Amino acid sequence: MVGLITGNQGVKAFDCCSGHSKVGAPLDANTAVEFTENYLSVFEEELKKAKDPDSLINAMKGRFPSADFTLALERGAKANLNALKQ
Repeated sequence: MVGLITGNQGVKAFDCCSGHSKVGAPLDANTAVEFTENYLSVFEEELKKAKDPDSLINAMKGRFPSADFTLALERGAKANLNALKQ
């Protein structure tokens, strides 16, 4: 996933909206792509340590207290942990 984000850095976009960033966060492409790349890297790191969706959600909220879009985090935590069980 992070590779897809990194590969888009050369697109020269002017504005970019990062799905988990806080309302009012800068919309310049570099900031949004860097935030998203970091968020996804941390998500993958915390996913390996998580015992259940709640522990993953709490870890992500702890590492990104200003991030919004909790619904996506909750769904992503459940979906990714269920996929690891199979």
